[in-house]
Amino acid sequence: MKKSIIINIISWLGISLLLFFYLERQLAFHYFYIEQFRLFRFNQDYALQLFSHPGGISEYIASFLIQYFIHPHIGPLIMTSLFLCIGIGVQNIWRKLSPNLEMPLAYLMPGILLLLADMDFNHHLEGILAYASVVWILNLYIRIRSPFIRIPFMAIASWLLFYFAGPAFEAVILCAIFYEFYTKSSFKWYSLLLLPLGIFPACWWYQTGLGGEARIVFSPDAYFNPRLALQPIIYYAWGALLLIFILACLCGKFKGFKKKWMTYTSPILQIILAGWFLHNETKTYNSPTLYLVKELDYYARTEQWDKLLSAPLRSDKNAMHACFQNLALAQKGILADKALSLKQVGADGLWIAWNRSTTASTLLSDVYYAMGNVALAQRMAFEGMISSEWTVNPRLLTRLVKTNLIYGNHAVAGKYISMLEDTHAYKEQAVALKRFLNNDEAIDKDPELGFKRRCIAKTDGLAQIEGVPYDLLQIIASNPECKTAFEYLGIFCLMNKDIIPFNQLIETYHNAKGLSPMPVSFQEAIILAHEGDTAAWTRLGVTPQVAERFRTFKQTVLQNRGSAALPNKLHTGFGNTYWYYYCLLYTSPSPRDRSLS
Repeated sequence: MKKSIIINIISWLGISLLLFFYLERQLAFHYFYIEQFRLFRFNQDYALQLFSHPGGISEYIASFLIQYFIHPHIGPLIMTSLFLCIGIGVQNIWRKLSPNLEMPLAYLMPGILLLLADMDFNHHLEGILAYASVVWILNLYIRIRSPFIRIPFMAIASWLLFYFAGPAFEAVILCAIFYEFYTKSSFKWYSLLLLPLGIFPACWWYQTGLGGEARIVFSPDAYFNPRLALQPIIYYAWGALLLIFILACLCGKFKGFKKKWMTYTSPILQIILAGWFLHNETKTYNSPTLYLVKELDYYARTEQWDKLLSAPLRSDKNAMHACFQNLALAQKGILADKALSLKQVGADGLWIAWNRSTTASTLLSDVYYAMGNVALAQRMAFEGMISSEWTVNPRLLTRLVKTNLIYGNHAVAGKYISMLEDTHAYKEQAVALKRFLNNDEAIDKDPELGFKRRCIAKTDGLAQIEGVPYDLLQIIASNPECKTAFEYLGIFCLMNKDIIPFNQLIETYHNAKGLSPMPVSFQEAIILAHEGDTAAWTRLGVTPQVAERFRTFKQTVLQNRGSAALPNKLHTGFGNTYWYYYCLLYTSPSPRDRSLS
């Protein structure tokens, strides 16, 4: 084996390893996130549905690959492999057209631009598959010596490429025409026929009305969510391929560097420059704020609550961060005990305002399901599904299965289960849920589904007509064992400093199982509601330890009244108490006069 071949193999292996570890570090949660937006199904109907239209085969392959992104390391591995496929393909084109000039920057740049484009989850992986197809078709094309064979090959290839990947066919046609004229082929004028011949299937598809908008049929817009404005980076990537092909042709007469050291130094510097460009542009295209949401979403999906809480949350400024944080606390059963000791944006961080996005819908579905609000959990799961580009989401589909089972809608649940049974990652879960179909007795006995069913026993639909707090009251009335509902409603009252409705809740349900043991923050609020009635403290569940701590708190307030040092002293000794929150934090008007202020 030639020395140059060995060096080339080692170089690509080194680049691939570095890229894999870089993607693993920078984008692992991005690939976990985009897995949710497709549902690849191993059945004939699904395949025929996609194969029936141009670009469907690449969509089928892309969906097949994306389903494995749910597993750690697979997303970066697949993306590295596609990058390698494109990079080697471009290198082979360059070396064929310009054998005396090594240009690693040209080999690497198309793949880098595609990686940057793919950092937006609205970009389609089939765009990268289409790009790879174009690169290797061009490799075959420039190796066919006879123009008599070469041009018909390109005409057929452009038709096949349109069916396989959509508008990618245009790139190969333009490169082929330029190549024929540059090489001064005897068939160069005949090559112009490639344009009308190659574009004919797309024009027919568009004229019949089957292809939709012209921008989807004829431009790279096909590889992006059609509901949104396309990012220019995708056009840069496709334009780079045309530019590199032309540049390779023009550099074909280059005889090599006069100084030998430049032969090795130039490629190394170009590789370093490519790596710097990727890292620098990642900061732009991989928004840290959005990436953190993807990370939090993954922890919520996999129920890694401790990792979620240890993430760099900005829960005092970002309602979504606070909502994730409070969901984790609720799932750990410590929302009432810990919420007020952590940074908060107030009650807005308990359940965020719905903005119709899939991310918000999914988070709200998780929150409502945790608190026992099955109807709203179902609605948000459905809204999250239809707001997605492919109107399907395996995670939310599983939620719809569970909520329909809880409501006894077995036919609907069965339909969703049959879809999940055809998948790779969700088949086992679908089979486990299938045993509940038409088996209400099994549902009632199940720790999760049966418990949630008891939460809707006395509800009137929970359509949020009067707001989530009213829904929570109905859930509590239906199932007094639902600790999460008590915690969300209680903390909502405490964050809003609504002591009167909070006290009414405690007076009614202080003996309920869902309030046993009474959360410490609730005990502290009980003392504020009955500050002069110590008998009520004991009756409503205040422990001697909390009562004694309140006396110390009050003494500190009285001894330092009017002192500038009072806030610091209270924060040091009582910063994690509701008394501190009530008196000093979020000082919006309260419905009750504060005797300690």
